[in-house]
Amino acid sequence: MPLRRRNRREPQRSITRKVATSFGLTLLGIAAAALPVHFLLRRELRDAPEDIRSQGWPIRLVQVLFLKYVIRWLRVEGLENLPSGSYLVAANHGYKSGVDGFILGHLLATQARRVPRIVMTGEGRSLTVTVERWVLHHYGIALLVSDETGSRASRRRGLTDIIASYLRESNEHSVIIFPAGRATADPALQLQDWSTGVVVSAQKSGCPIVPVAIGGLPIGWTPETALLSALHAEGAAPPFQIHLRIGKPITPVGEPSEALEQLRSAVADLMLSIPDLHPEPVKSDGALAT
Repeated sequence: MPLRRRNRREPQRSITRKVATSFGLTLLGIAAAALPVHFLLRRELRDAPEDIRSQGWPIRLVQVLFLKYVIRWLRVEGLENLPSGSYLVAANHGYKSGVDGFILGHLLATQARRVPRIVMTGEGRSLTVTVERWVLHHYGIALLVSDETGSRASRRRGLTDIIASYLRESNEHSVIIFPAGRATADPALQLQDWSTGVVVSAQKSGCPIVPVAIGGLPIGWTPETALLSALHAEGAAPPFQIHLRIGKPITPVGEPSEALEQLRSAVADLMLSIPDLHPEPVKSDGALAT
């Protein structure tokens, strides 16, 4: 009788042993891949500021790839215009994939030695917005978002307070905002329906706004497309050419709508010298968003 019991338990022990062995090998595989990446990132970012080294490994890994392969294909003008203190960046928005935010974010991390926060809003908590926020959160960027449970007006007021509070926390913070909200390939439409939220945030925080224009990539490109194209580039022929122009900081005063017109005109002027970006003269939207 005892012999029969041992025989019945033997298959269970065998299955348990196989599961444990498989799990152990999986952990070893993960460690074998993770440890080299960990030491690689430590070595490559040893001279980077703490703000970058403290980010999650995805943003640190992409930062290393950006430094090695992407930044040399950026044609940047006006880096000297970036303030030494905290500031907001307001730019045209031409890529639905968010590749313009990707480029801007890593450029500031490289040149201004700080990881900017990207403002992302949505009129409703749609599945797309939820997924985008989840990806960006786990990518390593602390998003500045508003409480969408209240009214539209309260959400906008709440968001400007969040941005202003974040900028006042340190003199080394920066926030990227695309005031048009939605991305569009038409250069003229990139300057329409801008929200005054960027101006109100600047006034509440006492920080300047840096106007920026970006373009040059094919419309359908994503951050992954840019990275893979840079990784597979051969010789001196550029796989792409990103144009990024940085204007002089603007300290908004007076009515937000008037200050917003000044900001939009500054971005429009910067866009004029970028190939394929030829916006029409900025005209008032009439009823500007608040």
